[in-house]
Amino acid sequence: MRSRKSRKQTNGKPSEQDQLAWARKRGRHVFTGSLWVTAVLSLAIAIGLMVASFYYPIETIKRAVESAEWPLAVWRIGLFLVIIIGWPRWSAIYAAWTGLNSEQLALMLSYRWRMALWLLIMEAVLSHGVVVQFIDNLSRL
Repeated sequence: MRSRKSRKQTNGKPSEQDQLAWARKRGRHVFTGSLWVTAVLSLAIAIGLMVASFYYPIETIKRAVESAEWPLAVWRIGLFLVIIIGWPRWSAIYAAWTGLNSEQLALMLSYRWRMALWLLIMEAVLSHGVVVQFIDNLSRL
């Protein structure tokens, strides 16, 4: 016979183990949902560019993309600021939604500046063509 771990319920509330499992499940849903939204938006942009290439010359599309560079940069920086400045509030909302305890919330709050650094690194690498330049340099060798 298998022994089952006992799960105590106090005053009709779920045990800490059950709360942690629920928090992990919700966290996984947020993560996978975010990945799906990103994938769908990326696919929509790619399809939009392919469709536009049938109707407009490539030079027109390049000019349109170049003209949108500054508004998109302002939009990205604005999103970064919303995330970085609002991190304590967003963390508290997420912790309440998933049922995280105060230790877990404190750990989440401690990741604020690490997340900010990674956002800035991604901005520098992805938005400024560092990867494309690197690949071009490799192909020229």
